[in-house]
Amino acid sequence: MGRTIARLIVPSLLVALALPAAEQPPIMELLVSDGPRLLQRWETSLYAKLWNDRVMEANRAKVAEQLAAIEASLGVTLKEVLASLATVHLRVDDLTTSPAGAANAKPEALVSMQADLGQLATRIMTLALEKDPDSVETIVLAGADQAMRRKPTDDKSADAVVLARYGSRLVVSNRVEQPKAWTVTPSEADLSFTIDSRSFMIKAAEQAKNDPDQQMVFAALMNVKGLDAYLTPLTWEMTLVPEGIHERMRQDVVCPWLKPVDRALFARLPEKTLMAMAFGFDSQSYWNLLEPMMLDLLAKQQPGMNREQLVSMVDEQLAGLGMPLTFPDLVQAINGTVLIAVTPGAPFPAITVAVPRSKAVDHGLRFAAATQQWEIPAEGTSGPLPIPNVPLPVTLIADKGYWVITSDPHVATTWNAGGSGWSTSPAMTLAFEKAGADAPLISASDTGASTGYLVGRQRGKTWELEARGIMGLGSVPLLSAAIAIPNLLETRAKASEVAVVSLLRSGVFPAQIQFQAGAYVDQNGDNIGEYGFLSEMAGGAITGQPDTLKLSLLPEVWNAAQPAVHGYRFACWLPDGKGGALGANDGLRAQNAAAAKAQSERFVVYAWSTNNAGKAVYALTHTGTIYSNTGVTMGANGPAWNALFDGAGWENDPTWEPHRRR
Repeated sequence: MGRTIARLIVPSLLVALALPAAEQPPIMELLVSDGPRLLQRWETSLYAKLWNDRVMEANRAKVAEQLAAIEASLGVTLKEVLASLATVHLRVDDLTTSPAGAANAKPEALVSMQADLGQLATRIMTLALEKDPDSVETIVLAGADQAMRRKPTDDKSADAVVLARYGSRLVVSNRVEQPKAWTVTPSEADLSFTIDSRSFMIKAAEQAKNDPDQQMVFAALMNVKGLDAYLTPLTWEMTLVPEGIHERMRQDVVCPWLKPVDRALFARLPEKTLMAMAFGFDSQSYWNLLEPMMLDLLAKQQPGMNREQLVSMVDEQLAGLGMPLTFPDLVQAINGTVLIAVTPGAPFPAITVAVPRSKAVDHGLRFAAATQQWEIPAEGTSGPLPIPNVPLPVTLIADKGYWVITSDPHVATTWNAGGSGWSTSPAMTLAFEKAGADAPLISASDTGASTGYLVGRQRGKTWELEARGIMGLGSVPLLSAAIAIPNLLETRAKASEVAVVSLLRSGVFPAQIQFQAGAYVDQNGDNIGEYGFLSEMAGGAITGQPDTLKLSLLPEVWNAAQPAVHGYRFACWLPDGKGGALGANDGLRAQNAAAAKAQSERFVVYAWSTNNAGKAVYALTHTGTIYSNTGVTMGANGPAWNALFDGAGWENDPTWEPHRRR
């Protein structure tokens, strides 16, 4: 009977958690409120618009077919259930072992679920009774209109799972005592979850009594000084909104290791930043909480060593590495704001990380530089950060208060100059407004389809997280930015436009910069490199270099005279030293000292659609500027090399307009 009930109730009722109203509060609760409201919010959400887009037609048909089969088997549709649903409340009241006391006992949750389904409750109960009449039996429960369970057999006792109907409420429970209906207060949120951290920890420790290793961990956790103050109930609420998901998480704790974010960091980021997250952190305060537990655990792994000996051992190891640091230096390493940002890039988005400077961080970088034989930039400057097998240039920036690592060439050139001011963008302005004063966590995202935010704030003795975005708390801005869906609900043409601009700005341009800086082609021997063709940067033959040298500044798909990437064809032109241009279609360029100077100063790369002559043509120059124009005359090999200059030469200014994101 348990499987029958699960097949009938669980898929249709959006499973949730909780216990009947009892003497003790439940360990966990999950509440779904107001099915009709949930349906209405879905219809106006970003997800419904995406789901109903024609590009999802095949997926919709497949899901509809599978859902129809399930609903036919159950005798009720998901839409009927949601339209009738007032609340679903599912509660975990206890964790026990089954069979009790046995050596092979397994953890088992005692769970009850109540669904208020209005008149549909009677129909579902009837369907459940009729579904498998030979295996179930009706039983009498005080106050219940109907009740059922699996029949006992010769080799199996009656099923502990009971399904009962109390008016419009269905109750399912695997508790030993009789299940009863209880009063549920609907929430303004579509979904809410609560966990009693202390009760869960105690119950989990009880389940680990036969595992010495787990027992040691739980004992250490329970003995950490001050940890008990953090084992308080945690509540999470989620609501569908037009922009995505709105979430709020609350817990009655005070977090002394958090500190206000340095908001000036956001002003250092480019205007078209996709996502940025900053949090203020004091590692010393955090270590003060964890130290007793961590050192006890480490000492137990090194029998005979006490805490002081363990700290001394770490100090000796640091000294052996030639690092003038001590264990306390390490735990004080971060005292300030850490920033993580995602900006447009290709073949993947660019990443920027800023870390506050400290004795430990400074010496750690110096140690890495000495080991890997690269140079630390002086304060106020930047330099390359060699990372093996990374196909894009990475820059290390030093300013007075922060070390910055970035794969974004724009950030590399503007950070120390003050940046581009993303702090005044609509997304960041909204995040600042939601954060209030002194927030230790602030994040914002702008995917083109939706702006999102994540903020953390201390309100008295309550720590609160609030987020709005596409994919959920924490992952909202990171995932949406990482896959760079610039206009989720716009046309395919618009998405392609953003993609090709990203390929030029964050793929081709940084590859050209690194190719020239590496002097892979230096035809006049002046130690100033020339720019390259796309194939040269993607594993193809390079003028003046042995065939064994294969670069990967661009992915292998670019290793062609005119590579086709994401529905666009690309062509690169370099000066020929005679007022004209060389293209990759001309073959490997010959050694030409006369053209070297011009090729070290200029290039132009065009991109045009492979399947739509009416689309804009894009052009990237050595300045990093991207231009666009429609109605460009196209030849067999795309636009003429000097189309950007209206047929004039390299020394003329571009006549196309700089591209701006619509």
